[in-house]
Amino acid sequence: MIKKYCLVLIFMGLCLQGDLPAQNFDIQETLLDNGMQILTLEQHDAPVVTCAVFYKVGSICERPGITGVSHLLEHMMFKGTEVIGTKDYPSESSLQEALDRLREDMRREELETLEAGLRGLVDDPLNPANQSEQYRELGKQFDDTLETQRQYMIKEHLDQLYNGQGGFMTNAFTAEDMTGYFVRLPVNKIELFLWLESDRMQNSTFREFYPEQQVVREERRLTLESQPTGRIEESFNAMFWESSPYGWSVVGWPRDIENISRADIREYYRRFYAPDNAVGIFIGDFETEALISKIRDYFERVPFSGRTLPVYITPEIEQVGEKRLVAEARANPGVTMRYHTRAFRHPDTYPLEVLAELLSGKTGRLYRTLVKEKELALGDEIRSRMGSRLRVDAEQNTLKYAGYFEITAEAREEAAPGSLEKNINEILQELAKEPVPPDELERAKNQVLAARIRYMKQFFGFLTLFEIGTTAVYGDWQEINEKPGKIAAVTAADVQRAASTYFKPANRNILILHTLKEEKEEGAPSSRTSAMLERIRKIDDRTELHEMIQQMESMRSQVQDEKMARGIDKLLAAAYERLEALEEGEEQ
Repeated sequence: MIKKYCLVLIFMGLCLQGDLPAQNFDIQETLLDNGMQILTLEQHDAPVVTCAVFYKVGSICERPGITGVSHLLEHMMFKGTEVIGTKDYPSESSLQEALDRLREDMRREELETLEAGLRGLVDDPLNPANQSEQYRELGKQFDDTLETQRQYMIKEHLDQLYNGQGGFMTNAFTAEDMTGYFVRLPVNKIELFLWLESDRMQNSTFREFYPEQQVVREERRLTLESQPTGRIEESFNAMFWESSPYGWSVVGWPRDIENISRADIREYYRRFYAPDNAVGIFIGDFETEALISKIRDYFERVPFSGRTLPVYITPEIEQVGEKRLVAEARANPGVTMRYHTRAFRHPDTYPLEVLAELLSGKTGRLYRTLVKEKELALGDEIRSRMGSRLRVDAEQNTLKYAGYFEITAEAREEAAPGSLEKNINEILQELAKEPVPPDELERAKNQVLAARIRYMKQFFGFLTLFEIGTTAVYGDWQEINEKPGKIAAVTAADVQRAASTYFKPANRNILILHTLKEEKEEGAPSSRTSAMLERIRKIDDRTELHEMIQQMESMRSQVQDEKMARGIDKLLAAAYERLEALEEGEEQ
């Protein structure tokens, strides 16, 4: 399900520049009797409707031990309900209960092996070869029961129902503060969305939990661990957030993903997936009054939970001094600077966004100094399916409970990251000491506003929907209309004050990246690649292989490092070979 994970990056990262006027959205708000917030925006240019349900739950709601549970639950929400995805729910359900019991017995065996590893009695307790005979026998029973259960399932049933009725971009995403499900449909199929989404809001069954758990673990390997700087960036993020739950990635820590139980998923679902913790968003060719009547018919059948409370988030403790991480990777050398800033709707977020624009782009101060004048940094763009960005960049990232300002720069081969760091600091100090000239300030504000409008016009209106949903989850959807005025009102004094307030050494986190010196023989596979090849050769599920191939092909299209590309090619070849063997076996 890499497509769902990557969409978060598409939504968060796409930002184009231009010169456009401010735009006002005529959004109507309705509160259902069960507490669900509904936001509608009529657009009569085509007979379609883009619709979504956003839940106010993301990785910030997790705790150590179940990190990644929000993202795993997002995957499970596509597995159906008591009426979707099944041929015989009572029979299937009894088999699922048997699977749960077997998995708990296997978990106890795993814990005994883990304890033996802690005492030094087992070299590698995570190696399946070191598991007990009882564990292997339970595993065989588990596989047999799972295969029997699959006879009662309808694979990808929800997607089939949407796609069969003209659905487009049926998908979902998980972020730090929210989880969203969305689709675009012909307007006369709106009731299909209302039925399916209200059904899975209260009746999801989490079938195929254990295989999907492994799919998510594999997704982490492919999208994070196999990236040249993936683990480094994850460690940098964990260093930056000292007390806040923003410190772990949305996909979660590896062992947490593997150890989350089906009971954990059910408990998490019951707590957060409720109408009073959800926002429904509808954009398209409808009459609001008639649509609201239909929405009430379906969603008001889901009762007010009475359980959903505002999530208390441990605030980030004030940083006491500069923190620094130095690492090596198969990537260009470079530097990342990150500063703690402010959360959604804090007055300082607006001058900080203008500050980011002053620094960014080919007319920005970073590019002018680091690329053109001193030739320290690379000035080209990084392009992928998720958009493009310059290798020298700055961005203010505003979250629900916190914020951060980040600057990245990749060094030319002959330039040391330390030189980049020194020059970036000088640029930031200049912004703190001297007011920005009026023409430069106005140009930056216009670019912020223009980029925002163009951003929301992308992806067939999905990004407008995403912006509405994000502001609603963060606390006030009216920010979507009020923000342009707040950006326009930013003064040179505001920018200077923000720079002097936040760009302080004690508030600074620095990642210095050096290029890894290769010591291995050319063409020799890494230990990680070898382990992945061995794993692929043991997969017996065609669906799992298809999903893995899709993920690897997506990654292959984005990778620029030649050695990493060769490694992915080896994995793809092995996956296709294994898939062909499975298909030949079924034909026989």
